[in-house]
Amino acid sequence: MLLHKSRAIVKRAFHNAVSCRAAEASTTTSTPQKVTLNLSTPYQCIFKETKVDLIQIPGAVGEYGVTAGHTPIISQMKPGLIKVHLEREKDVQTFFTAGGFAFTHADSVTDIACVELVKLDDIDRDAAEAGLSKYKSIVATAADGSAEKIDAQIGLETHQALAAALAAAN
Repeated sequence: MLLHKSRAIVKRAFHNAVSCRAAEASTTTSTPQKVTLNLSTPYQCIFKETKVDLIQIPGAVGEYGVTAGHTPIISQMKPGLIKVHLEREKDVQTFFTAGGFAFTHADSVTDIACVELVKLDDIDRDAAEAGLSKYKSIVATAADGSAEKIDAQIGLETHQALAAALAAAN
């Protein structure tokens, strides 16, 4: 009998807690003022739960910006620039990515997972130009359909995006 009453009390307390939480959630519909950013690569975390004003992302179907309250979206990224505006137009960090995925959730959290990521300022321009020349040459001479040509095509597309990013930074 005592066990039955204990269960009933716990059940009622749990029900009340859930009801209060649901009521609280339904009245808390304000949009956050900033986006929470998680930006990482397979080998390091660049930003973890960092509040930012704006994130510019190189989506595969077009570049787009994410601010607080953005519609949820999943996007494959193409090689290009990710711009993180810690404070809009005042503190902007620019990175080059070779690709990856971006997930923007309904609660103004954006998770970005990049295959490779490097600060734009850390890129060696001469090495980037040499890589572009190398991959152009391989694409021109490799046999159609060969693994060598496919790998070179990927390298060429990445280095073309890198060259465009470096040119735009000037």
